Amino acid sequence: MNDLKFAFRQLRKSPGFTFVAVLTLGVGIGINVAMYSIIHAVLLAELPFPEADRLVAISETWADGISPMSYPDYLDWKAAQHSFDEIAVSRRDDFNMTGNDEPERFSGLFVTASYFRALKVPPKLGRTFFDEEDSAAGVNPVVLSEHLWRSRFGADPTIVGRKLILNTISYEVVGVAAESLSIIRNPETARNSQGIRNADLYAPFGFYAGRPAYHDRTNRGGFYGIARLKQGVSIGQARADLKVIAKNLEIKYPDSNTGVSVAVSPLQDSIVGNYRPMLWLLEAAVALVGLITCANIANLLLVRTTAREKEIATRAALGATRGRLIRQLLSESIVLAFFGGAVGCLLAFWSKDLIMFLSPHDFPRLQEVRVDYSVLAFSAFITLATSLLFGFGPAWRLSNAEFTIMSKSSGGSHPERSLGLLIVGQVAFVSVLLITAGLLTKTFQALESEPLGFNPNNLLTIGLKLPALKYNDPARQTAFYQQLLEKVEALPGVTTAAIDDDVPFSGFRATGNFTVTGQPEPRLGEEPIAEMHCVSPDYFKTMGIPILRGRVFGRDDVLGKPLVIVIDEYLARTFFPNQDPIGKQLGPERLDKTKVQYTIVGIVPSVRHGEPGIAPKIPQIYWPAAQFPSLQTTLLVRSAGDPRTLLPSIRAAVHEIDPLLPAFAVRTMDEAVAASIATQRSSATLVGGFSILALFLAALGLYGVLAYSVTRRTREIGIRIALGSPRAKICGLIVRQAMIMVVLGILVGVLVALSCGPLMRHFVYGVTPHDPVNMIGVTALLAGIAILACWLPARRAMRVDPVIALRAE
Repeated sequence: MNDLKFAFRQLRKSPGFTFVAVLTLGVGIGINVAMYSIIHAVLLAELPFPEADRLVAISETWADGISPMSYPDYLDWKAAQHSFDEIAVSRRDDFNMTGNDEPERFSGLFVTASYFRALKVPPKLGRTFFDEEDSAAGVNPVVLSEHLWRSRFGADPTIVGRKLILNTISYEVVGVAAESLSIIRNPETARNSQGIRNADLYAPFGFYAGRPAYHDRTNRGGFYGIARLKQGVSIGQARADLKVIAKNLEIKYPDSNTGVSVAVSPLQDSIVGNYRPMLWLLEAAVALVGLITCANIANLLLVRTTAREKEIATRAALGATRGRLIRQLLSESIVLAFFGGAVGCLLAFWSKDLIMFLSPHDFPRLQEVRVDYSVLAFSAFITLATSLLFGFGPAWRLSNAEFTIMSKSSGGSHPERSLGLLIVGQVAFVSVLLITAGLLTKTFQALESEPLGFNPNNLLTIGLKLPALKYNDPARQTAFYQQLLEKVEALPGVTTAAIDDDVPFSGFRATGNFTVTGQPEPRLGEEPIAEMHCVSPDYFKTMGIPILRGRVFGRDDVLGKPLVIVIDEYLARTFFPNQDPIGKQLGPERLDKTKVQYTIVGIVPSVRHGEPGIAPKIPQIYWPAAQFPSLQTTLLVRSAGDPRTLLPSIRAAVHEIDPLLPAFAVRTMDEAVAASIATQRSSATLVGGFSILALFLAALGLYGVLAYSVTRRTREIGIRIALGSPRAKICGLIVRQAMIMVVLGILVGVLVALSCGPLMRHFVYGVTPHDPVNMIGVTALLAGIAILACWLPARRAMRVDPVIALRAE
């Protein structure tokens, strides 16, 4: 305790040093604590379910990719498996709620009764579903999410028993699900989904009981499973169990199950998705900032302890042991770390919010990020570790010195080598950070400038879903869309309008098999796949997609007329090499799983329908919406100015035709494209920010070392000037000392960055991890900052008066 009191008094005597050290430590500790709080909530903390490590996600695999399962396959798995206490299936859908002043759209899940039992989460109110409701068509209970119950119904405790009109069907509220269920996200991303909440409500699977299409084994219409492992059963054992069942189904049903296997993974992995690598990359970046902070404080302490050499030598001469001296010096480090940790915790709250603000909007589990006891424990650990890391080196060096020599020498010992090594380390760490930031920035720029195949400017997208009971035949659906397009195109400011059931960057991709007429039939499981789009005649004009050959759809391409399609150039090049595809026929598998012959009438460029920068791996087929309309689609409106100003008029046009139909998921195409590269933008921004901070700290450390060096070498510099050395040469001496350290640090940093190249390949696009331009740019930047950092010490050295310097000695 006495050591701590003495350390506190010593630090009070040097307020400038204490302020800089505490602030530097606070910044380093703060961003590390903030980043850890996010990683802990997203990656390390268990899911908020009992025995969450036993929960798994299940899907089928086909053609080397994840695929939704068919409902009959799920029933076979459920009957034959030996690995799960409960196995459940869910399917994403949207619900139009009517009966109030304004129709509203909500996101929902159709689930089996075992869904809630697998998660072991009791309802907030009421009950969940019974097993018989999985197969009883016409039974319409509904469970609300806690979020919907609170936001839409004001947490009404009497909500159970209330009737709701959803998709023109009367449902009865039987319960309210716990909020923890909201983090589970069906892998089938909802079309037009823009929020992180997966389900606003839950409906029973009996809705599909009387629908023959969903009992077709070839129909993998968005069904995904979750299950709870039996006690003592591993994921590997469960995976092997289901693979045996899948193999038996492949033998039994070769037409539908050839090449179909199963994927079993921890439920947490399906929730976190592709964000895990990004989080670990950011954690590595803040860890480097933390190391740079430690090196910087170690520099400050080396200079400070060197100035106290005579004091330490006197203590040693009076009998103080090395351990006693180290404890005293470490006490100062601990006091500094304590105040730095306190400042760091305060900064962590702000940094955490900033990192969350810069993260993609659909980042999972961000709502669970908080500074709890585990985060505070990490803060205490990193504070203690930091104090030992930056304090032990200077304390050991000073206690190990020749005390007699120190007490007799006017200059004391010379820690320049230790200071230089610390600077080399800081520059190396900064080089790695800057090279990484440069690669991520170039990746983002490459993705942002990647051709999309269409013009996203001044383009508004609006989701629509027609109730199946009301619009129960294609003619009625076609009539609605035709009337809507006519009304919207007549609005002032609208250039053109169209519909597409699979709009780019909606998060939904409708795919199906197809065959080429006149070419050999592919083997089972090897059928080619294409994206399928139902579009209106003005779709290509609205999207700004040029026609390369042939024609687009016309007003006469309707039901009862010859069936036609437009294909993309990738399909034409792949399946019709050195041929003219116009007039040839394809047999695409339509959404109703029927195969008919369509005549190719046009070819258009390939269009990006997902994250830009990923080349289209499958062909694209368009057919007229009037020949095969869809209940759910997206309205696209191109305007001369800001398209959002047209939204009230567009909503009015929709309600004029159908007052009970909500228009939802409104956003511009520019926003949709930007959201698709939000992860890359966030990574580049955050790593870039950490790099700038690290660069500032390294420059500050270099300045401090050079300023100390000039002070220690004042007599030498005075003698050099007195003997006629030009002052410019004195400046060069200081600059050369700085550049040797910087060059060595850059070399080490570049070597480390080169060795990390294989890891960085997963994060970059349009640039190689060893990009020489990036490395040259980083080298030039560091050299420029180093010159600025050493300018003031060099200028001070040139102005040394030899008379005053020698007289002081």
